[in-house]
Formats: sequence, structure tokens, C-alpha cells
Amino acid sequence: MATRFLQIVGWSGTGKTRLVTALGQLLPVAVYLKWTHHALPAEREQSDTGRMSSLARLTALLAPEGGLVRGPLHWRHWYLAAAAWAPPDGLCLIEGGKRLPVAKVAVGEASEVSGWPGVRAVIGPSPPPEGMAWCAAPLPLDGQAAEAAARWILEHLEVVSFTLEALTGLP
Repeated sequence: MATRFLQIVGWSGTGKTRLVTALGQLLPVAVYLKWTHHALPAEREQSDTGRMSSLARLTALLAPEGGLVRGPLHWRHWYLAAAAWAPPDGLCLIEGGKRLPVAKVAVGEASEVSGWPGVRAVIGPSPPPEGMAWCAAPLPLDGQAAEAAARWILEHLEVVSFTLEALTGLP
């Protein structure tokens, strides 16, 4: 079985993180990626990585407990890295990235989220356009609604997730 990617998107305050947490409690997540519009903490100019960041295209700060990578990587490179870190049958759970051209589950009002690229399912109070899966749920998702939506996603995982092969030919 190939590594699968499950991308959860929605506006701030809709319950995405609550849903992602519920999913993580129901199945083993091998890799978690979080897209954010917030800036990363500034690099100290006098640090080793701070000095090298002006000379290198990509810098990585590695420590026993993990690492931080900085650089102008194309979004697809993060997915390739996640697949390399995950076991062959692992799940990569991604929060955010609503404008990326990959399959995704959107949390929100169908009229606001169904036009984003790649939306295969909507979790929210109103049904999406025909051909898109729907899990009826109140917004914002509370704990109980997030758990129910997570179970619904697991039942539809093949439809709402994707594998690396789906990235072929994407911009």
C-alpha cells in the first residue's frame, strides 16, 4: 500500500485543528505538515545558519529532537520529503494549503470552500455541489462533531486522500 496524503483545509476558526487532532487519535499519523501564513521566527544574523542563509539556497538547523528547514522550496518538495519519512503504508496528514492543486477535505460553508482547487469533500452545515462528498456538521466543529467527521473521513479515505502519483504533472 502506498503512502497516503490527507489534506484538511478551511478558514481560521472552523475546527480544522480539532478535526486533525481527532483523526490523529483514530489512526497512526506518520507525518504531519502544517501550512501557515505566519512568518517563521527570524534567524539571528550572527548565528551559523543566519550567516549561511545569505549564501545557501536552503539551510537546515538539526538537533537531536528534530530540525527546521528554511528555503524557497516548491510545495511539492515537502510532500516528497514527507513520503520519504513515512513508512510505505503510512499517512501524511496536512493541515492548511487550501490553494494547492491537490485533493483535500474542506471544513466550512460549502458556498465558501467548494471552489478551492481539489476539494473532494466538504464538512459543514450545507451540502456542496453535486459530485462532491459531504459530511453534515455544525461549525465551528466541537469535539463531538470533529470525532464524527474524523470517523466519516476514515470511511471515505480512498476518495478524499491521494498518493504521490497524483502529484505527477501538477504545477
